[in-house]
Amino acid sequence: MHWSSKYVGLEFSETMRCYDLVRLVLKAERQIDLPDYADISAEDAVRVSDALGAPSTDALPWAEVALSDARPFDVVVMLRRRSREPGHVGILTDPRHVLHIEKVTQSVVVPLSHFSVSSRIIGFRRHRCL
Repeated sequence: MHWSSKYVGLEFSETMRCYDLVRLVLKAERQIDLPDYADISAEDAVRVSDALGAPSTDALPWAEVALSDARPFDVVVMLRRRSREPGHVGILTDPRHVLHIEKVTQSVVVPLSHFSVSSRIIGFRRHRCL
């Protein structure tokens, strides 16, 4: 059984949003602790989104990765649904599939070419611990 199967079908909630799913997977599967941003302001949330797009530093542990170099556990950065603003993330299960969760669905694994994500993908990031 693929490692991602235990995360498929989780219900979207206030405590299980897209970033929460990424945190859960990276902690359980790769022992990487990401900060909990549940109680931050919208302004700070934008800074987190920007940090995922910034070069890797001690404070910002994310490095940009080309699709051709993407591998499992890299984070897929996407535009929010019906928006041109970044604000949604998922995690690669393999170089062609992403695990993600949104309000309109339970957590799912879909191909990067799937209509629900393909036009929204803006990049891939790898945590420095991977």
